[in-house]
Amino acid sequence: MAKSRKQKKKIKRKIKRTKKIKKQKRRAKKRLKTSKKKIRPVRQKAQKIKKEPMASLLLPLNKVKEIFRTRYGFFLYDGSEYVVTGPDSPAPWANIITNNNYGFIVTQTGAGFSFKKTIADKVTSWGANLNTDRSGKFFYIRDNRTQEFFSASWNPVRKQPQFYEVRNGIGYTNITNKVNDTISSLVCFVAKEEPVEIWQLRVRNLQKEARSISIFSYLEWVFPGLLNKKDESFFKTSFNQGLSAIFAHSVNNSVKFHAVNKPVNSFTTDKQAFLGMYHDASHPRVVEKGMCFKEEGRYVDPAACLQIDLDFEPGGEHELIFIVGASSDEKTAQEIIKKYKNIKDVEAEFSSMGSRWGEYLKKSMVIKTPDEGANILNNNWFRYQAISGGLSAKGCYYQTDGLIRFRDFILNSLIFLPIDEQVTKNNIIECAKRQFADGNVLAWWDILSEKSQKSNYSDDCLWLVFAVCEYLKETASLSMLKEKIPYQDAAPETLFDHCLKAINKVADSVSSKGPSSGRMSMPVIMGGDCNRKLDGDEQNGSVWLGQFLCYITEEFSNVCASLKEDKLAAKLIKQIMPLKDKINKLKKGTQWYPRVITPKGAVIGRQDKKDGIMFLNTQSWAVISRLIQDEEAKDLMDLVAKNLYKNHGPIVLSPCYNTPNPEIGTITYLPCGIQENGGTNVVFACWAVWAEIMLKRAYNAWDIYSRLNPVHRAHRADIYEMEPYVSSCYIDGPDAGKLGQARNSWYGTSAFWLNKILTEHILGIKPTHKGLSIDPCIPARWKLFKVYRHFRGTRYVIDVINHRHISFGVAEITVDGKKIHSNTLPIFKDEKSHYVRVVMGRPA
Repeated sequence: MAKSRKQKKKIKRKIKRTKKIKKQKRRAKKRLKTSKKKIRPVRQKAQKIKKEPMASLLLPLNKVKEIFRTRYGFFLYDGSEYVVTGPDSPAPWANIITNNNYGFIVTQTGAGFSFKKTIADKVTSWGANLNTDRSGKFFYIRDNRTQEFFSASWNPVRKQPQFYEVRNGIGYTNITNKVNDTISSLVCFVAKEEPVEIWQLRVRNLQKEARSISIFSYLEWVFPGLLNKKDESFFKTSFNQGLSAIFAHSVNNSVKFHAVNKPVNSFTTDKQAFLGMYHDASHPRVVEKGMCFKEEGRYVDPAACLQIDLDFEPGGEHELIFIVGASSDEKTAQEIIKKYKNIKDVEAEFSSMGSRWGEYLKKSMVIKTPDEGANILNNNWFRYQAISGGLSAKGCYYQTDGLIRFRDFILNSLIFLPIDEQVTKNNIIECAKRQFADGNVLAWWDILSEKSQKSNYSDDCLWLVFAVCEYLKETASLSMLKEKIPYQDAAPETLFDHCLKAINKVADSVSSKGPSSGRMSMPVIMGGDCNRKLDGDEQNGSVWLGQFLCYITEEFSNVCASLKEDKLAAKLIKQIMPLKDKINKLKKGTQWYPRVITPKGAVIGRQDKKDGIMFLNTQSWAVISRLIQDEEAKDLMDLVAKNLYKNHGPIVLSPCYNTPNPEIGTITYLPCGIQENGGTNVVFACWAVWAEIMLKRAYNAWDIYSRLNPVHRAHRADIYEMEPYVSSCYIDGPDAGKLGQARNSWYGTSAFWLNKILTEHILGIKPTHKGLSIDPCIPARWKLFKVYRHFRGTRYVIDVINHRHISFGVAEITVDGKKIHSNTLPIFKDEKSHYVRVVMGRPA
């Protein structure tokens, strides 16, 4: 049968399409054949790099998925790194890298210093000039033909780079600098356990001609604890040619060392010889001349410089491993040096370090919410900040005394509860040993000098009880309360007794020493409470401390009930009832709670004053301690929102103090809008979020939290100034010269509180004595979020679904497909994953 016209056209189109496809294939094969020679070397190189765990760090980033980019940098898509794209950030942006026994700080310019157990026990020197940020450990790269040189980091030479990139990761930093067609990549990290830091330097010649290049390392030793300047002459430096290492011996036989994995051409251990008269680290004489003169022995300013001369082919590359460390003796130091001569061992150590942080951050708890900024910081950086800065370094770039402060140390220890509860337990016991028989504690102690100071802050002892209650909610390990722990001045008693004495210490100050105005006795403030700047008359009464005492007493009464100590639990509740009445009477006839009552009965923080009219903490804690509830509580927080909620978070008080008043304290001497005098204290602001969550006001809570989130502040980095990947202590308020400027990053407990408030109160995944409770209070626009949480030997994978777009309420929970009739999850203790599905809605 003859084919129709339509069928013929269809066959022709099919033949034409087939010919076109064949033609395209022939062209592709031809292109592949002609370009094989170019492709093969690239493939081989990529395969070689892939085998090395650190190799990808030793090169500048190519095209990667980035988020939250600003003019100064961006996060990698998973938040594991923050990439600084130039040396000129508004302030020093640091990374604190530690292993709990040794660490160092490095900024985006390459400045910083090394230390042992605390930030005060320095190994290398640091000049505390944040404006120049110019002191540190440096690596110079010198072209011996042209005599030009630059540093592997921007500091100290500060040559204008062709390319500059700093990648701050969890436990490491990588600095890449390109100058004069020479590119260097410098990866630095601390060994997992040993007291040594490793600096892996790769230098590549991008020129089309062979070159002779010299590498000079440089650092200045520090020996803390010197009685006077003369003691420095007792420190001896020496060079070991076989190990390519410099040693610095102190009078107590401890040793500091600096070494490299290649033969050393020359060296010096004399700071003056390295720098030269009238020179500084930006243009040292040794690097200018291109040679050291092998000075060793005793020097007033001992230093360390290693010179390595290398030949580079066109496109050639060399890799060097420098190490810096401190040990108790030279034999141990030599063993460490020998180990890290081998690049494979360095690679293995880097992987081991990464695994350690992975266990800390990924295996315990991970959140996935619609807010990527919250995910990044809570999954990585807030916990890293609390561990690395708060617990290991015991300080930061802006606070280098290295003192262990009781409140900060015990609160930061709680960050370990989902990670390793034993660490939290050990630190709680360590803090309990710093308690006196009268219930007071040490405000701080110095592990170097063994000096300490009894606390003059009225709230310190109560944070011990707070930490114990949090530990018990996480673990249900009541046996800990029976452990006997010594006091500073008395025989051991159980931890349970320690907690009772802390509560009674504050409670007794209400009746025996409390300032009185009729029946308005409050606990004495001593040298300050949570607000250290309220350090006027020590006999002032703290309304906030009274609220905190009420909260802590109720929390500990629940512990007593768990121990079947019902009579004691009832006694504790009865003990605080008169105090609750007194605090609430202070509000009668006014709209909010005052802050301080003086011995003469004057009230600080009331409407009839000119300044310091409303304080944030007494309003937040009235809600948190359940002194005020329901509509009355909402009216109170509405007033707080109207008067204290600002663009960069709630401020501590309003209006700020303009006139110094010694009766109130240091707070009145601070500039307006700075810190506690009208600025935002991030911890206090977190407590306001807590109060809003208790009132189920999700919009207000999330609005505050978002304003505190440094990721979201980074879009105005020139104003905010501090790092966008860690939290700061303060943000300047409306009356400051620069509204929104952050202060004191890496320090205090702000990272701990931001993490706790989000995970436990906003997301509502909260440990209780009975188990893990689910009670979200989230923005209504969120459709869902996911949490991976390890709790009491059980791994929960929790999906929270919000199809109805509400802010709170749980309609249904299923665990492994089975519906449960409670908001508290069952505990399996089998270390297996159990799948939880939470549907938000009105409870059935």
